[in-house]
Amino acid sequence: ETKELYRDAGLSHALVVSGLHLSLLGLGLYQLLCKLKIGTNSSVIAAAVIVLGYGCFAGFGIPVLRASVMLLLSLFAKCAGKTYDAPTGLSLSALIILWKSPLQLFQAGFLLSFGAVVGILLFQPLFEKMGVRLIGSSLSVQLVLVPITLWFFYEFPIYSILLNLIVLPFISLLLVLGILTGAAGAVSLFWGRFFAGGVYTLLAGYEMVCRVNKSLPNNLLCTGRPQPWQVIFYYIVLFMFWMICKRDGRKRYLVFLAVLGIFLFPKKSGWQTAFLSVGQGDCAVIQSEGLTVLMDAGSSIKGAADRILIPYLKCTGDTTINYAVISHTDSDHCSMLADIFQ
Repeated sequence: ETKELYRDAGLSHALVVSGLHLSLLGLGLYQLLCKLKIGTNSSVIAAAVIVLGYGCFAGFGIPVLRASVMLLLSLFAKCAGKTYDAPTGLSLSALIILWKSPLQLFQAGFLLSFGAVVGILLFQPLFEKMGVRLIGSSLSVQLVLVPITLWFFYEFPIYSILLNLIVLPFISLLLVLGILTGAAGAVSLFWGRFFAGGVYTLLAGYEMVCRVNKSLPNNLLCTGRPQPWQVIFYYIVLFMFWMICKRDGRKRYLVFLAVLGIFLFPKKSGWQTAFLSVGQGDCAVIQSEGLTVLMDAGSSIKGAADRILIPYLKCTGDTTINYAVISHTDSDHCSMLADIFQ
């Protein structure tokens, strides 16, 4: 429930272990040891051990592995007296992940993690030059991730850029308080509770922001899964926007961002019928332009409405059921209706 609450607000990254955690620990330790004049090589080795240890502890998911490779490359560049290049680090981490598991290239986690970094590297400097630094970071990420988000989740959180302005400034503080909670709590229960109170307050504030977002009208824009031509056209226009702004960074070129409207175009026309795989049970969805008819809605699968039926409706971009026809009241023909009513 909490995960869905954050996802619907466009704040899922606040729950993900990624580059910020590793940078805080790895680079923080490196800089501390350098100030203590331990030596560059020894400081790099100590920081690398912390990064690898934390990565193992966190399970080396896609965001953690990406951040670990990039951070380790930047640390070892210091030993070699070289300049760290972020695109090189990003490319190397992608190659390592895809060499181990090539099909990650088609998974949401891989595309969202790498797409976010690509967005920051390409667009954040442009937005700073344009004078929109306040929302530049969040906007840079969203520009690249919009098609990916719609392709896998079929809807987009409208207020996510504004909500990130509220949440992002406190994430570093949250991580520091979390570390202090663990460190102080190992020595003194009182101080552990003291710092944990700060963590609790911030997380309660985050959840309040997410719940306020949920209460706002039209907080989620459901467009359905875009057509491949829409995704291709969007990225072509986005590349043109990047090329023009790189040469001449005036605010008037922000009009290019109107290309987002391409995902509001109707996706399908005519009649279509889908018989959903719901285990023991029946569920068919008949759709035409502006009309959706549900024929039976039963399943032996727990949570089938949230896992099967509702995602299908979102994928089509039509989340309004005009008519529900139930052949009879056995559970394998109507068990999903209660969830749909909620």
